[in-house]
Amino acid sequence: MAALTLAADIAFQLDGDARAASALIDQALDGAVGVEARLTLADHLLELGRAAEALAIVEGRLLDFPEDEEGQRVYAGALELAHRRIVAREAVTDDCPCWSSRSWSDCCRGAEQRALERFTDRSRLDRLHDAVGRFSATAPDVRARIEAHVNQWLRDAEPFALDGSAREGLVQAATEHAWLVTGEHEEDDDDCPLALFASSAEARRRRAGQPRDACAGHRPPAPGAPSFQRRRGHNTRT
Repeated sequence: MAALTLAADIAFQLDGDARAASALIDQALDGAVGVEARLTLADHLLELGRAAEALAIVEGRLLDFPEDEEGQRVYAGALELAHRRIVAREAVTDDCPCWSSRSWSDCCRGAEQRALERFTDRSRLDRLHDAVGRFSATAPDVRARIEAHVNQWLRDAEPFALDGSAREGLVQAATEHAWLVTGEHEEDDDDCPLALFASSAEARRRRAGQPRDACAGHRPPAPGAPSFQRRRGHNTRT
């Protein structure tokens, strides 16, 4: 797979043959069977500057397995690249890195921008905050653990004299981190507040009302995520 992506890069950079380069990338995509292979391919695509395609591969993986550190690394790198291009307005060459022969603005920019918007959209996380808050109000031990964790973060941050939005952001981050911290039985992941919430009656009721595909092994693409179709050896976005 690494050899195919390297050959594709050589075909495009040295020979200027976008059709041959895209055909080699198609071969790599077809041969990327299994989680590790697809993450490796996403990493190589990121090295080629093809952030949109790397994001399309890793986003679905992280929705199902957010603890995947390799997926997190590739996802963070692709988002950082997209942020530099779109928000920091880092210079981008006229030709899109995906070798479509179109400009980046008319090609992959939209997919990268949508990925950034999905990353910064906290609407689902805000709803989770509300739900966990209602749960912890009925579970004094859990509420006390979360409050103690947040207070410890605030004490640790006292030298920085945070106020206003900075302090609010710290409290929010500390609260979300507290959800994942286990209690007395540190070896038991089911003891963290988020796991306790997930097993609560409210969470079970919420899950029962969700469509079946939200719980199935297959997850549909995220809204707005680019899809890739083969056409005469080229990757084209739909």
